[in-house]
Amino acid sequence: MPHLSPTEPGEKPPARHTQADKWAINPRAARQFHARERSLQVPRKHVEELTEPDGTVIEVQLGQFVDNTRRRADKLNQDRRAELDALGIRWYCFGTGNEQHRRCPQDNLDSRARGLPGGLRRP
Repeated sequence: MPHLSPTEPGEKPPARHTQADKWAINPRAARQFHARERSLQVPRKHVEELTEPDGTVIEVQLGQFVDNTRRRADKLNQDRRAELDALGIRWYCFGTGNEQHRRCPQDNLDSRARGLPGGLRRP
């Protein structure tokens, strides 16, 4: 059994990150990836390493963030969506009837690819 001791009077546990803090880290990682790769075609399991000003390295699960954000685009507020639009994110195009969130250029899709995530073409 691990030995637990009470905290010292001046010792505090690390502060939890708020949703806004977590959000700020992910687009920063996306900007870094985009600057290096010139796209946001991030593999689902990709982990991006960010270096903080104090020298600490943060590992961001960027692939998971981008994939989940694309799937939940309709739940993003306008500011967050605009921030990702500025990076050139390709939103998923599902034929759900909710045309408000269809942002993929339909001209680039052949008829067989409509409805596939990110406007992917079939081989």
